[in-house]
Amino acid sequence: MGIARINLVEAKNSSNHIKIKFKNGKIDTLWLHCTVFPLFCKNCQQSQTGLFLHSGSRYGQVGSLPCEFCGASIAIVDHDNIVESIKVNDEPCSFEKLYLLSADYIEWFEEWYGITLAPENLFEGWTDWVSVDQLREQIETLTGIETDDGVRYQTDERFNPLPPDINRWINLLDTSTVPLPNYVSKIGE
Repeated sequence: MGIARINLVEAKNSSNHIKIKFKNGKIDTLWLHCTVFPLFCKNCQQSQTGLFLHSGSRYGQVGSLPCEFCGASIAIVDHDNIVESIKVNDEPCSFEKLYLLSADYIEWFEEWYGITLAPENLFEGWTDWVSVDQLREQIETLTGIETDDGVRYQTDERFNPLPPDINRWINLLDTSTVPLPNYVSKIGE
């Protein structure tokens, strides 16, 4: 239970996950379980260096850590079961928006490329949990799109940097010409 600062290598070995419910072969519901994320300090408005690994909570209380810049406490709260969003010192953070992990994007690939992500034996029901990288690799295989693991994106100036799996996911969206929200920017351009 708690939160720990991790480096980029550790972040590459950790994963955010997604679970999809299909109904009549179409996406009905999407669940996210995001355990690797950036943090910011509400007190001094600074993004914290590196990424953080969520290792569980009790009654929604993940834990707290001091800001590396001003020393103020950064408290993290989740929804206790799966981590679709967190609160950082009572400031909500939706991973669907921050990481661009919504059913709309996945459905865009299915419609635009004429693919289906529903397994043959699963016309209705839930998939197993898969990592964001596994989902991206499946879409890459079905569409022929190639992504670059060196490209970085920003979706909220408070939460920077994004985890490697999420940068690669957003690169898939960007490379495929999915219309990205105007708050998304490519770092280094």
